[in-house]
Amino acid sequence: MNIGFYGKGGSGKTTLSALFAIWLDEKGYQVGLLDADVNSHTAEVIGATVKKDKILSHDQNERAIWKYLAGSNKRIKETEFLNTSPPGEGSGRWTLDKENFITKHYGQAFGKQSNVFTAGSYSAESVGIACHHGTQTVAENMISHAQFTSKQILVVDSVAGNDGFGTTLYLNDLLVFVIKPEREGIAVLNRFLELAKHADILERVVVIGNQVATDAQRLFLQKEIPVERLVGILDTNNELIEQRLGDRPLSAAIVRNQDGTIFEKILNRVKPQIDYYDSIVTLHKKVAAESWVAGSYRIGLEDQIDPEYQSV
Repeated sequence: MNIGFYGKGGSGKTTLSALFAIWLDEKGYQVGLLDADVNSHTAEVIGATVKKDKILSHDQNERAIWKYLAGSNKRIKETEFLNTSPPGEGSGRWTLDKENFITKHYGQAFGKQSNVFTAGSYSAESVGIACHHGTQTVAENMISHAQFTSKQILVVDSVAGNDGFGTTLYLNDLLVFVIKPEREGIAVLNRFLELAKHADILERVVVIGNQVATDAQRLFLQKEIPVERLVGILDTNNELIEQRLGDRPLSAAIVRNQDGTIFEKILNRVKPQIDYYDSIVTLHKKVAAESWVAGSYRIGLEDQIDPEYQSV
């Protein structure tokens, strides 16, 4: 199961994705909490200190992960991973088992049985010349090669606003859009819903109103958010704010009844995709045909698709 959190910068998606992951862990799920945002704060919010040797997009880590994911799959070289490169016969898989190569080397434990993973951000050397999408590629590859059980859930603190539609990060079982009471946020939400409809995933989108302090703010969100998308509205939580101001990590104790009710609704709205592999293959054909791929890699990367592979 794969659930992504989205929203305009400052909406609270990092806080809510972290709280949701903590709540799931308390409920007995094994959670992979993946921070794919350029502003990487998810680990620290739950009390983990991100070490350089754990950041997924660091060069040596990327290479090691790609080598593992390539496995014995003769169609994919570890040096030719696009963000859409699909798994095939012999590919390595990402699981949340503590002995899995990716989880063991790059996960940081939290809760009772879960791990947080950090994609990373720009390096000093990349200032002015890099695109953050490059740091997300290895995280996208992990997602497409994930093999989780029914009691394991991937929670993605995704990119801000509509940036997920420029990657494969919109291919979630459920997309949770977090929004504060502000007109700018509504504009971003409306565009997000337009893109979701174009991508034929609109039914996978739900919305949480957040940081509401007055009745007028609540009425504004209720008026502006499509009723069939809205799963709930959360009041401003001063206890939570003050806990973070004091540099204290979030814990299960901070989750209120109101939060738990909405988190339960989110879980109940998830309908795991049966077409994830097909979606990745379709996107891979599109990306592999781009002219920059031939220049950066080679012509014909469509041959990474294994026509006889049956997705698990």
